[in-house]
Amino acid sequence: MLQQEEAKKVFDILSLEQMVNGLKDRQLYKVARETGISYPTLAFLAKGEDRNYTIHTLYAVSEYLREHQIDKTAKFKY
Repeated sequence: MLQQEEAKKVFDILSLEQMVNGLKDRQLYKVARETGISYPTLAFLAKGEDRNYTIHTLYAVSEYLREHQIDKTAKFKY
């Protein structure tokens, strides 16, 4: 059952481009505090740097961006 949940998370992850766009106007310290992801990791991610991020990091940022959309009518496209 755990493997199915982990597999589902993989499909819920936004693309790197979507994350960069979603983080560009955010206060990264606030995102770090709310997601549990370190500020340096978020800074690299916000710049679009491929740093071999963990699934946990990508999923947490994806969920944060979905929950904190500035424009609730805008949907992330997969």
